[in-house]
Amino acid sequence: MLETYAKQPTPMIFPGGDCAACVVSTALNYCGISKDVKESHEILKGESGIYKSLFRDVSDALKKFKGVKLIDYDHTFPPVIYSPWSEHACAQGFKFNPSKYFEKIKYYVDNDFIALIPVSELDTSRYAQTDHWIIIDSYRIEKTENSKNLSNPVTIKNYFRIVCSKNGIYEMEVLDFIKNKGGAVQIFIKPIS
Repeated sequence: MLETYAKQPTPMIFPGGDCAACVVSTALNYCGISKDVKESHEILKGESGIYKSLFRDVSDALKKFKGVKLIDYDHTFPPVIYSPWSEHACAQGFKFNPSKYFEKIKYYVDNDFIALIPVSELDTSRYAQTDHWIIIDSYRIEKTENSKNLSNPVTIKNYFRIVCSKNGIYEMEVLDFIKNKGGAVQIFIKPIS
């Protein structure tokens, strides 16, 4: 679990928010490369001089650093699997299985990666677009015994621990996360040992 993370500067450096720079700063610091939010803004500007905070911009910026193992998943157009549970736009353009989604994030977190994920923070309607970045650095599995329900004697709920530059650290149940925030694309990063 992350012990420290970059927080939204006040006043904001970029008028739309600094969450992309905050996750880049947190990810690089996690990998032993010391960068503050202002320096991460410059990294995301790159040669163009224009601050860019989309998935590919963040992924490409992080790939430039030595000492970083990075795996990115852009699942904008994967094959349809299954998704009756989500009204979120991120889950409408592609369909995925929520338990497989959790297992994938769990696998990487168990192998010392953190997940950088663009999500919908302001608008959780069906056609919302991503407008914020968060980090998932751990998870929790909750098992509850239902002695009165013989067909389903154990209920399992999975939770992500979310690190957010704006809202701090909090937990969110995985199905609620997918339905309300999306999380279709992920960047997994860890230091190279």
